[in-house]
Amino acid sequence: MYRNYEEFLEKNKDLFTKHKVEIIYEDTTKETNNVIISFKDPITSNGAMTISYIDGYITINGDYGTSVYTWYNGTNHILAHMNFGFSYSLEKLVAVDGEKQEFSYDMFVEDLEEVVGSLRENDPDLDLSELNMQPSGVEDIHSMVCWARDNRIFNEIDDVYDYGVYSLGLHLHTKIFIRWMGFQEALKQYENTNKYIITFGVGQLVGIHPNPNSVMLIVTGGNMEDARQKVFDSKIGKNFFTSYRYNDEAERFKEEFDMVEYTMEELLGEK
Repeated sequence: MYRNYEEFLEKNKDLFTKHKVEIIYEDTTKETNNVIISFKDPITSNGAMTISYIDGYITINGDYGTSVYTWYNGTNHILAHMNFGFSYSLEKLVAVDGEKQEFSYDMFVEDLEEVVGSLRENDPDLDLSELNMQPSGVEDIHSMVCWARDNRIFNEIDDVYDYGVYSLGLHLHTKIFIRWMGFQEALKQYENTNKYIITFGVGQLVGIHPNPNSVMLIVTGGNMEDARQKVFDSKIGKNFFTSYRYNDEAERFKEEFDMVEYTMEELLGEK
């Protein structure tokens, strides 16, 4: 159980490290920008998901269930949704109410202590002596709400909603956190799908860069050959070592060899 999305991220950083994006369908014309991508571990189907963006509707479907987000703007590109925070996106979520929220009695007790503390700070004269801090019979969302509504002390507080009394012990289902994290991680890879890495060896890039081994030239192209041709046609010509898909090697090159990303414009001083 997690209090919020930030806590979930902190404790599940490596959840999708082995997952790879595969484009199933793509129509990125100005009128539609529709995309369907698969996001899964190449070795196992565990945790696999399919993400579709069709006419402004985003559907995340797979091992962790289904979420549907409704930004009805078909002219947007799916990558625009990398910029939306989880709290805003949650407002757009269409899902079964019972799946959105779960109830935890332990969290209920913790939340109740916080609410009572706030009430005492704001009104030191408020008599809370009759309030049972660990009531029995509170075991799910329905019984919690009934308990709060029937509680005499809370009924005497005008702004009880402001204290979150009717959300004590409630938290989002973990699957919603998983789906949103997978969606964001998949978009990062999808953004780099058409990016390729060009590397260099000793003696190359003479007069262009003093340390060619540290250069990771990033070139966008329809495919590998398209990217390589762009380098052939530049001032660099054929003076490079080899090429790779960005998603396959970028992080390893950075971590193991301290390589630095450059665009063509940056490397050639044209920017």
